[in-house]
Parts: sequence; C-alpha cells; structure tokens
Amino acid sequence: MFGPRTTHTYIFRAALCDSSRQINTDTCVQYMVVGSTCAHAMTQVRQSVVKLLQTPLESEVEVCGWIRSVRISKNTLFVQVHDGSNTSGIQLVQLRKPSCATESDSASSGNAVSGPGTALEVGASVVARGVVKASPTNSQHREVHVNCIQVLGASPSNIYPLQKKYMTPEYLREHLHLRYVAYFPLSTCDTIYCSFPINASTHCLHTHRLRTQRFCCITRIRSAVLLSLQEFLHRSDFTQVTVPVLTPLDCEGGGAVFEVTTKPDGFFSNQKTYLSVSGQLYLEVAAAAFAKVFCLGPTFRAEHSNTTKHLAEFWMLELEMSFAKLQQVMEVCELVIKHVLGYVLRACAEELHTLQHCEAVDTLVHEVEAGRAVFQRRPVFGEDLSAEHERYLVEVYCKNTPVFVTRYPGHLKPFYMARNSIDGTAECFDLLFPWVGEVCGGSQRENIHERLLQQMQHHRLHVPSYQWYLQLRQFGSTPHAGWGLGFDRLLMFLTATCNVRDVVLAPRAYDSLTM
Repeated sequence: MFGPRTTHTYIFRAALCDSSRQINTDTCVQYMVVGSTCAHAMTQVRQSVVKLLQTPLESEVEVCGWIRSVRISKNTLFVQVHDGSNTSGIQLVQLRKPSCATESDSASSGNAVSGPGTALEVGASVVARGVVKASPTNSQHREVHVNCIQVLGASPSNIYPLQKKYMTPEYLREHLHLRYVAYFPLSTCDTIYCSFPINASTHCLHTHRLRTQRFCCITRIRSAVLLSLQEFLHRSDFTQVTVPVLTPLDCEGGGAVFEVTTKPDGFFSNQKTYLSVSGQLYLEVAAAAFAKVFCLGPTFRAEHSNTTKHLAEFWMLELEMSFAKLQQVMEVCELVIKHVLGYVLRACAEELHTLQHCEAVDTLVHEVEAGRAVFQRRPVFGEDLSAEHERYLVEVYCKNTPVFVTRYPGHLKPFYMARNSIDGTAECFDLLFPWVGEVCGGSQRENIHERLLQQMQHHRLHVPSYQWYLQLRQFGSTPHAGWGLGFDRLLMFLTATCNVRDVVLAPRAYDSLTM
C-alpha cells in the first residue's frame, strides 16, 4: 500500500526541487489507479479531450473522464466521455471485450468489467487507452478506438439521481453538487427571454452549446468574462485592489447587512462586525493614491428577496476614478459592457439610450395614459422605479436595448452620492438590461467635506465610525466617481439564464443555504 505513495512523494519532491524544468501536467501524468480493476501503476501520455481532438490520427493516447452515455450496437460499444475541457466530450469505440482486467482484479476492486457495457454506467469515472481515428459522423472529427477501459469510480444507476432526459432547473438545484455534469437543454423560459438580437455566433452559443452541458458552459463563460474584465481594465491603466470582507461599516446605509458573531465579548473589542455589502469606501482610499482602481469579489446583502434576480452572496465588479465626473464613469461602464458582451452589442450599432429618472417616469405615465401600458404600481414622480417599470423601459420603450437611467431623487440614494445643487437629485445612474434589470449602478461621489457630513447626519449614521472616510475630503480631495457591476446578473444576460441561482456554483439566497 505504501509503495505508490512513496513514488508520488518523490515525483512531486523532484518537481518542486528542480525549478529549471517545466512539467506539463496536462499532457504527461503519472498516477496510481486506486480501487480500480488495475492494481499496478501506469505511466501513459494523457491529454485533455479538447487537445486530443487536435491530435494526429493513429496516435496512441490515454483518456480520462466521466461517462455521459453508453450505447451498444451489435459487437461494438460506444461510450461518450467528457473531462470538462470542452462541451461535447469525445466518443470511445470498443470493438472487442476489455482486456486489461482479470477476474481477480475485478472482484477485488468491486468493478466487474465482464463484457461490453457491464459496469460502464452514466456518471462513472474511467480511464481508457487506444488510438485516435477519424470519426465517420459529422458531429466530431475524432474518436478513440480503445482496447482497454477501466472503471476508476463506479456510478450505480439505481441510485444516481441524474438522467439522460431533460431535467428542470428546480430539480437540479436539489443536486447542486452534480448539476455540472447534467444534460440540460434550453427550456421554454430561455427561448422566451432570449430577446436580444441574434446573429450567427449568438445562435450557436444559445442553441447548440447550451443544449449539452449548460452549467459547464456557464462556468467556462464565467471564467472567460472574469479574465476579460480584468484584462480590459489593466490595459486601461486601472489598478486592481483587494478590499476587506469583514467591516465595521454599512456602506449603503440600508441596514441589510450580515452581522458576524463569535464569542459573547466580541472578537474586535466589542465592535460590531459585518460582511461587506460593497468595497466602495475602501476603494475610494486607493483611488486617492492610484487615481484609477477596481476590485472584483464577493459581496453580501441580507435582503429578504426571494426572487430570480437576488442572491445573498454575489460577485461584483466595482470601479473608482479620481479626477472624474458622472459622465466619464458612465462612458467607461459602457466600454466595459461592450467589450465583455461583444457580439451582442455589436448587433446594436447605436449608442446606449440615456434617460433621466424624471424623463423615465414621465415616459411611463404617458404610456399608461395612452393605454399602451398597464402596471400593478403606477409610476410616481419622486418614487423609485419598480421591476415592471424597468422592464417596460428596456424591452418596450427602448426596444431591447440597454438603457442608462440617471439622476434619481436624492432621498432614494445613499449618503456618499453627490447631489445636484439645483434640484437635489443624486448624480448617479443605473444601467438596465433586458429581462435582467439593473446590472450596473454608479455615481459621482460627494467630495466636499461639509456636504458629506451633512448627508451622513441626515441618514443618521454613526459619524465617528466614518471619520477616516471624511478625512479623505480634507487631504487633497478630488472630484471622483465610480460604479459597481453585478457580475452574476451580467452572466444571466450573457447566457440567457432566467434565474441567477443557475449561474453560480452554490447559490446563497433568502431562506436557502444548500450545500
């Protein structure tokens, strides 16, 4: 038992000690098969499926992955295997009985591979060795003709909860730890709400790829968008800042915060501690030194909102710019959105729409009076827009084009937003997207000490706790502005997903803490 572990120890120790060598862990892996039908170590060239599809024909390869489907035709066994590196996986073709295992090996491991299809069940992990061949089908140009398939981890079909047929998102949320390997085609909901312009590339994304492994696709898209955001901002001379998650402050002043509790006498000298609802205040500290900064990470809101658009824990991109006003950060926001969504917004050549809050309300009132719209809550000047109001503005009035709504009534917005000296409106904006609603929100920050102090007192904040924030206005203060982007909602739009709980690995929402 200890021999293989010792071998592994030397392998990794040599890799760590010899820093001059580069080890490609994707194409060359030495490992020990534990609890499988083979009880000896195997050294073999292994490639990820996505790279294997580019391998020259007749190459000998080894494939590791999980079984997606098994089909038997006469004396031929077809096994579709995926390893997460691409969407479709690869087909294994076996023309004869597996030859690696002996009866004693199979009995000792508990994986009886006695004939084609036996113990090869959906969800099982396998390793196969064979030769790359041209595929006669149009769906994939490569397949592997294998002479040996070994089951590493069984997946008994009588208890495996996933099925080959379509499963609803609600059912898959009950099996969060498995849904990334599930077959999950587009639902009717996706078709209805996929209302942004479609071209050749978007059609491929939203019909073919998402019909196979939807959650794997979403995760890969999420990874690509994260990288894209950071690369774009770094190229634009922004500095990334890491901000704390534990904070004594309620940034938004709304009281919807998670309080962290430990022992009775407190961990931070009896000072109340919260999970951060925003990194903005700390980001302003960095903006006073670096001028253009951003942060990207989790935020927390204890809002009792059990909807398809709200999570208690979500990711947000936040940005701050010194020597900037509202219009400048709105332009940066538009550039970021266009960069990330690329193919979607290129189909809409025109600029994004912009409406002031009073114009938006006036438009909604006019639509109601003209009999073109009916709302459960009538739009009123001086009150916030409801979800149905936002949706009508974006999807009907602006014809499914994202829209900026600016200058909300001052009493609706947090203390840190600058107020217009004439009408008292907040110098702010919300960027609304079709069917998703608000994706991004920002404002010009109040940079005058006396005004900021007055607004803090008006919001009944504990001013001593924000003393350091006030001092930023006393030492070299500049006009500055910023915004925050709800990353998960952006991903909803990008992947045509109806529920925000289906774009994160382990959703945290009101009255829901599964896994």
